[in-house]
Amino acid sequence: MGLSEKDYAHLVNALLPRGLIWNRKKGGVLDSILFSLSSEAARVDARARALIEESDPRTSVEELERWFSDHGIPSECVAAIADPSLEQMRQELIAKITSNSGLTAKYFEELAGVLGYSAKVTTYEEHHVEHDVEMPLSDEKWIPVFTLGITIDSDSGFDEFTTEWDAEQPLARWGNSLLECLIRALAPAHVEVIFIYQ
Repeated sequence: MGLSEKDYAHLVNALLPRGLIWNRKKGGVLDSILFSLSSEAARVDARARALIEESDPRTSVEELERWFSDHGIPSECVAAIADPSLEQMRQELIAKITSNSGLTAKYFEELAGVLGYSAKVTTYEEHHVEHDVEMPLSDEKWIPVFTLGITIDSDSGFDEFTTEWDAEQPLARWGNSLLECLIRALAPAHVEVIFIYQ
């Protein structure tokens, strides 16, 4: 919490030399000078506190456009959304800044967490005779080098077919296009990403 104009007026008064010449009368010249000094100091103090808020993209307001410009926001992922909201662009910015580009399962789970989703990454391996009978059947295409399964707990982003949809529309649509686009953009080129919503 910063100092107010009253606090600065008290501090400035305390710094004045003692003596009859420094007698302060309300509305006098000295009073006006001290008022100007304390109000300017309080204004600078408030702006300094605002600068701390602007240095964090989660709370930035005035400098948010500069944050976007510095980090290439909106990216193709966000730009693909018709008229992305400020909050969607802020989410992408925070995801970009907080990512350590480790490209591990934990990294993708944390990225989903930044965007507000709980996710679990699964890697697959080729099925062989030593596996338990309950293991899913998968061939060499499912080895960890190629496939990354991301299970996302989400109750949003699901639309069922209605009579107002065209005949060419799917029976259902689900998923979060921003989340999927970001993960696909950051996944290594040789990895196939499968999204599972539950």
